[in-house]
Formats: sequence, structure tokens, C-alpha cells
Amino acid sequence: MVACTGRVRGARRAVVPGLERTQLVPLRTALRLEELEQGGAWMPTIVHFDIAADEPQRAKQFYQSLFGWKMFAPPGITDYYMVGTENPDGTDGLGGGLGKRGEPSQRITMYVGVDSIDDYSRKVTKLGGKVLHARMPVPGWGYLTTCVDTEGNTFGLWQEDKSAR
Repeated sequence: MVACTGRVRGARRAVVPGLERTQLVPLRTALRLEELEQGGAWMPTIVHFDIAADEPQRAKQFYQSLFGWKMFAPPGITDYYMVGTENPDGTDGLGGGLGKRGEPSQRITMYVGVDSIDDYSRKVTKLGGKVLHARMPVPGWGYLTTCVDTEGNTFGLWQEDKSAR
């Protein structure tokens, strides 16, 4: 049971007794732990974002200057940067990428981590959304696909798999 809530460094926190020791954790985490204790399951969550840019170097400079994000280019990949963010408590935040825009309509895309892109692609279609392309490997990292929801919003699905080729 969540004992109490408050703010630490601007983020909502909760005291959760019964962990290794009673500790402050993000409120959302505390509520999920409580749900799991009652038989719930983990839900897919946003695991990555991609920012499309006409000039990646210019966009990199903009986001680094604006938010202080850390960016680096993966070996062997041009015009693409991995993005590291930080949570209010100093821990690693949501990661992302910034790369060359592939087509004029490409915008920022969020990716939701799932255990099976194939299963979730079927769910997207069944619920009235569209899958824009078959799953694509990102060698050494996993698989992704891009979808459109019932309201025309684009989002991605991500399946982690280090053996992806």
C-alpha cells in the first residue's frame, strides 16, 4: 500500500513499505507496484522517441542547448544521434534518437516496448489502426514497426532482441 505522497526535487514521490527497505520511489512506480501485488501485469510503455530533422546537426545543437540532452553518433551510422535524457532525480531518463527526416510528413515518433511486434501489429489492425510496414530489424538491438492509431497519430512498436539481424 502506498503510505503517503509528496514531492522530492519537483517529482511526485511515494513511500512504499515492504521493499528491501521503506523508500521513496516515483509515485507512478509505487502505484504499479501496488497493482502488481494485486495480480496485475506490467503494461507496455514508451521506451524510445525519434526526432526527425532536416538538418540533424542543427537539431542536435538545438536540443542539447535547450534541454542539456547528451547525444552521440553510433559507430558506422551517419546523420543519426542517440539521445540520453535524465529524470528529475538524476537517474537515466527516456532515451531516444535524432536523425535525418525520411519524408516531409515525418514527425517525432514515440515507440512503445512490446514483447511481440507481430502480436501487437494484429491488435493494432483489429482495433481499427494501421500498420505502415512489416517489422524491420535494427541489427544488434531489436525490431520496430510504425503504426497509425484511429485518430491519425503515428507511433511505433519496439521489440528488444539483441540477436536481430
